[in-house]
Parts: sequence; structure tokens; C-alpha cells
Amino acid sequence: MATNIDLQLSPAHEKSSAPIFILVAYIFIIIGRSHEAFPFLQPLHLGLVLSVLSFLVVLSAAFGGRISLLDWGVMQTKCLLGLLVVCVASTLFSTVIGISATFLATNIVLCVLSYYLVIACCSSILNIKIAVLSLIFTLFIMTITSNVYKGEDRWMSATASYDPNDTALILVVALPFILFLIPRTAGFLRIFLLIMVPTFTFAITRTGSRGGFIALVVVTILIIFRANVQTSRKLLFSFVLLAVFSSLSTAGYMDRISTIWSGEKDYNYTDTFGRKQVWERGLQLALNKPLMGVGPGCYEMASGLKFADDIGGFAWKGTAHNSYLLIGAETGIFGLVFYILFLLSAVRDMRKIQIAAAAESLEEDVWLAKALEASIVGFIVAAFFLSQCYNFTSYFLVGMAVAYKKILDHAPYNG
Repeated sequence: MATNIDLQLSPAHEKSSAPIFILVAYIFIIIGRSHEAFPFLQPLHLGLVLSVLSFLVVLSAAFGGRISLLDWGVMQTKCLLGLLVVCVASTLFSTVIGISATFLATNIVLCVLSYYLVIACCSSILNIKIAVLSLIFTLFIMTITSNVYKGEDRWMSATASYDPNDTALILVVALPFILFLIPRTAGFLRIFLLIMVPTFTFAITRTGSRGGFIALVVVTILIIFRANVQTSRKLLFSFVLLAVFSSLSTAGYMDRISTIWSGEKDYNYTDTFGRKQVWERGLQLALNKPLMGVGPGCYEMASGLKFADDIGGFAWKGTAHNSYLLIGAETGIFGLVFYILFLLSAVRDMRKIQIAAAAESLEEDVWLAKALEASIVGFIVAAFFLSQCYNFTSYFLVGMAVAYKKILDHAPYNG
């Protein structure tokens, strides 16, 4: 075999043994923000409650020996801890230390918590399936409760936790799990997943997100190439997907997508806050403080101060619209490198699992590796157009990839 991965799972790996219900609640409340669609739940402070419970679950798993918080044998953990150290150091040299310290405590720490929580709870294949299905159902709720964005006829989450572009991203990264799960389910669950394909696709088109469209194309191509079926079936599948997408796309959406190739005519090339000028300012900001950055959470303030003359005076506006520019500008070159390696190493591990499985004619048994690879690649592509480096999504996906590899490696934690 190409790796030391043992693809023969023991019965213990198919049992639900960890406190998976905490992760399910975390997905609904922290990632999906589902409770925000129901005002009567606001006084309960469910986000804070779930964060505390999740922290306790991670500590319990660490002290119980199920996970290691300092697992230097896992590339993703090393990168994440490296990124955390860089964020702390960058905070000390921040444009506004108070802003960075607050952002570090309330956002970055929660991203790290998401990563460890997934590893702590997903100690079996069944738990991973439960987590994936919870994510899909959460996004279904988000879809049916979507609001229109600022009168533009573009969908977004009901409470503005995710704008249209963010909504498109999280829907795109969920699609690989749906498509790979459908052949492996039956009855009501299969019907539900089949319905989710056009539902999510329609929702993606209604967001009007061009970055989401590009990510969707990349994910679809990767899924088709990774699918363990004959070429003729792949062609048929491609035709069906194209037909579904075309039937669900409105004329307005296709007009918006066509602007990707319109060049200088699009506002992203001409407007002060279009992506071209925003990216140029972001690059200047990053090169101005290449080692320590402007500090976590301080991009908008630093940009507003530095480019006040260019944007008509100071304005607390101007997100990077690019995850890599954002994290590079805020934490410096070291933070950027750690984050990129964090993502790419997970893709590499999922690909290694597939190669090992193919060598033993067990490729069909590692469908989850294919789904995770496509999902993380989709995030990597979409993140080029969105400020999502501190969003829980990437940490959740990479954590799941690490948990899955640990299961296949028969790591000594079985919940």
C-alpha cells in the first residue's frame, strides 16, 4: 500500500460513542445559526451555551486520552497551532490591540474549538455521517428561511449571519456530501437527499454569487472525475446536472454570471470598492507589514486609515473579499502560510486515502475521502473571492478530514 492507512474498519468504528449530540447542536447553532431564525430563542443565548459545552467536551476528550491537543504528528494540528501563535503575536503589534484581542478571544478561539470538537466527537464513521447529515439539514433550514439581500433579489441567511456570497459558499461545500451519500442511503433519507440536490442548486443560483458559481463548477468537475463509475455514466450525470442547473437558473442570474467575463465593464473593475481596487489595497496593506500584519480583526480599520484619501475619507468599510489577502494582511506571511498548509494538507491526506484504496480495489469504501476532498477544494476556490478565513466552515471540514484519517489509521481513541 502507498500509505500506512488500514482500510478495514473494525465494528467499533461504526458505532456512535462520543457525545455527538453536542456536535449536532454546535452545527445547528454556531455554524448554521439556525436559532436566529426564531426570535423567541434569542434570550437563551444558545451560542454562548453551546460554546461552553463544546469547550468542556474537548477538554474531557483531551484528559480522557481520546484526542491530543498537541498532536505534532498531525500536519493540520501543527498548522492550526502555528496560526494561533501567530495571531497572538500579531495582536501584540496590532493597529488596535483591543480590537485584535477581542477578535482573538471571540472568533479565532472558536475556530480552533470547532476543529477540536469535530475530532473529539467524530470517533466513528457513524458519528461523521450524523455530523454531515446535521449540516445538510441545517442548511436546508437556512435555505427555506432565506431573506432577500438589500432589495437585490439575492438570497441570504435569514439573520444576515451569511450574506449571499457566504450562503453560496456553505451550500457548495455541502453538495459533495449529498451526492456521495445518495447511493449509500435508502428510504426517506435517500428521498430527502435527492430533493436537496435541486434545492441547494436553486438556492445557490438565487444568491447570485459569482464566486459560488466558480466553486460549484470546480466541485462538480472534481466529483465527476472522482466518481467510481463508467465514463458513459459520468457523461450522463454531467448532462443531468447541467440540465438541472439550467432549468433552475433565472435569466437575471445568467446575466450576472456572464459579467465574470465582461472585464473592464464590471463594477468590480471600476468601482472604488470593487474587487480589483479592494485587492490592490489589500496587497499594499499586506506588503506594508509583511511579518506581523495589521492585527487580527483590524483589516477594515487599517484599510480605512491607510487609504482614506483614495476612498473619499476614512470609512469603516472595505473587507478584503479574499480570504488569503485578509489573513495575510492581518497576521503576516507566517499566518498566511500556516492557513494555506492547513487546507492543502487536508486535501493531500484525502487524496492519499483514495490512492491507497484504489491499490486494494477498495475505492468505493472511501467515499467520504472523495466528498471531503471536493468540499475542501470548493472552499479553497470560493475563499479566493470571500473573506472566510475566520469562518467555522474550513475548520469544521479540516477537522472532519483529520477525524476520518484517524479512524482509518486506527488511532488509539475509540470514544
